[in-house]
Formats: sequence, C-alpha cells, structure tokens
Amino acid sequence: LASCFLALRGLVEHVDGSGLEDDEEISLIALFDHEEVGSSSTTGAGSPIMAEAVRRISSALNAGDGDPDLYASALAKSFVLSVDQAHAVHPNYASKHEKGHMPLMNNGM
Repeated sequence: LASCFLALRGLVEHVDGSGLEDDEEISLIALFDHEEVGSSSTTGAGSPIMAEAVRRISSALNAGDGDPDLYASALAKSFVLSVDQAHAVHPNYASKHEKGHMPLMNNGM
C-alpha cells in the first residue's frame, strides 16, 4: 500500500503544483489487485485492461482530429514502473532476476 500511496501523492503534487498548466501529456497511475505483469486475471496487470484504457483515452482525445496514429504514438511515449514493494529476491531463485533490477528488502522507496 505504501507504493500506491506514494504514486497517488506524486500525481496529486503534480496537479497541485500547477503541473497541468504546461502538461501536454496524460499523467495517470494504475493500481492492480493482481499486480504481476504475468497475471492475466480480469484485474491483473497482464490483462487487456491497460491496453483497452489507453485505446479508449486515445479514441476520446482523437475525436475530430482524425489522427489514426494517436494510439500508437501514445504507446510509444508511455512508460510503466512496477513498484510493488511486497516482494524481494528469493535466495533459491536469484538467477530469475536481472542483476540491476532486483527487488531488495528494506531499501526504501
């Protein structure tokens, strides 16, 4: 829950700090019940829900402009951060993690 709180706080600070006045992008956070990227449950990060959300947002923003590449452009400019702090490297499966991207216990946020 701490990572959810920090993501929300960052978005609120962006809005409160006049971040929207010059913002030409869409800032959002996505919080999942089943956060694993491989989770293809209906509420998981591996489900089609994010792709569908981006497609619908692009479609709504595209009304009247006729830019067929808006969805592809939105995907190309997007990035995703996985900030689940409830996991760490299992000592028996350390080789399953990239060395520079291992989740470490008690390293803060």
